[in-house]
Amino acid sequence: MLEEFKTIKDLEKYFSTEDTARQYLENYRWLNNPVCPKCGSRYYYILRTVKQYCCKTCRKNYSVRVGTIFDNSAVPLSKWFTAIFLLSNDRRSMSSVQVGEWIGVTQKTAWFMNHRIRTMMNTNNVELMEGIIQMDELYTGGKKDKVSKSRKEKMIAGSGSVGKIPVIGIAETETGKKRYFVSDEVTAGSIESIIINNVSKDSILVTDGSPLYTTVGKEFNNHIALNHSKNEFGKDGYHSNDIEGSFRHFRGYLDGTYKGMVRSWHLQKYANEFIYKNNRREKVVLALSKAKKPAVILKTILTPENLKKVLRYRDLVRLNPNHNRKWDLQEAC
Repeated sequence: MLEEFKTIKDLEKYFSTEDTARQYLENYRWLNNPVCPKCGSRYYYILRTVKQYCCKTCRKNYSVRVGTIFDNSAVPLSKWFTAIFLLSNDRRSMSSVQVGEWIGVTQKTAWFMNHRIRTMMNTNNVELMEGIIQMDELYTGGKKDKVSKSRKEKMIAGSGSVGKIPVIGIAETETGKKRYFVSDEVTAGSIESIIINNVSKDSILVTDGSPLYTTVGKEFNNHIALNHSKNEFGKDGYHSNDIEGSFRHFRGYLDGTYKGMVRSWHLQKYANEFIYKNNRREKVVLALSKAKKPAVILKTILTPENLKKVLRYRDLVRLNPNHNRKWDLQEAC
């Protein structure tokens, strides 16, 4: 099983055939007792020629891929598992060009696979963060003197945040866990909505001196506002160094691996990947010491809930006619 994989070579050797990978996924998902994804029936015929099942109740054909991130994909499951290993284990992430060259698919296919894998890395769940909470905002985007002439003309003269994409960050001081939220605007209302939905009101909120936090800060146990303009970066042992340091690494993550070429409507997925690895860095280190790094990562990401997060290609490339066009003229970097 996955505990036995110590290197990527072990993983590729174990899943050397598609039948082995399919049987593994069937055992992991169904415990070798297939369930129809259409009606939930456990009664089926085996279609050996196409290696699928036919439901006796609704008469629909299905396979273990249906209703998972592997749905409607011609890429072998063995290559999918390798891509998951590569993307989730590399601390700096891997571009679609690198993944495509490694597993033997085109860059376009690897790009789609990478984004499907990133949908499983969303750690912004319903559990409230508590304790000492640090909050700050990051504005991603190229410098005004380094962007194209056409884009520069679209950027209205104003503050340094004009024409950039805001990322709101939350950090739990005691555990080091963080969450990023990409927003189309930063207002007191948007800030309040994010804080109320993610932070317990019994917490101590530590922010900068921005008026965006003045009103919502009154709803918490205590609000520490640090006036950075007066070189106040700490007060009574409270600081916001964790979230600000995280932003610095996030900038390096975008500029290093992806050369800043990240579209605004995809930025949340890249932020989820970065935070997913950040929040699990202690487990990765523990796994390295026991030579079980692949086991920790793959079992964490291939959960029953994550398998159901299906991302359609038309949604990924924003062909949905109902999508919000507001960001189309803005690029993340």
